[in-house]
Amino acid sequence: MNRVAALFLFLAIAVNSVGCAAKRPTAKSDVHDRQFLRRTLDHLTHDMKIARACAGKHIRQELSTFCKDLLQDQTREHDQMSRWLQDWYQRKPPSDPFPLWIESQNGEVFERYFLNGILDGHREVAKRAADCTKHARHPELAEFCKEVSEHRTQEARTMEQWNCQWFKECD
Repeated sequence: MNRVAALFLFLAIAVNSVGCAAKRPTAKSDVHDRQFLRRTLDHLTHDMKIARACAGKHIRQELSTFCKDLLQDQTREHDQMSRWLQDWYQRKPPSDPFPLWIESQNGEVFERYFLNGILDGHREVAKRAADCTKHARHPELAEFCKEVSEHRTQEARTMEQWNCQWFKECD
């Protein structure tokens, strides 16, 4: 009986350790999550600075509203990703101490450069976030990435329409 009990105990431990091993992150997935957070936080810091620059500018009302919404959404995302970076990897988010030349622009010049700059970044983040949904180690990050990808894609479409309507720059 002892041999049978020992065999069952051995099998139970072996099955449990195989199940646990399947749930353990690989070094690659852990690096992917950390890199996604750091790169996207860097991007958000830049975009938030541009969105803040919209205040007080002589720009179209729909762009002004877009800037306020963008700043609110990206501040929330930045805060969440900063917490994860700190909690999971004991890292602080990157900072961006450099002034932006776009901050000194106004009117259509500001609008044009805002749309082109933010649009390129949105496309990049949407692609990176879509990739993150497939490779994220943390399930909450995978879900977050899915939402970010969808949201950035929708915002990019809006900016593409404005670029086409306002400046005849149609892709």
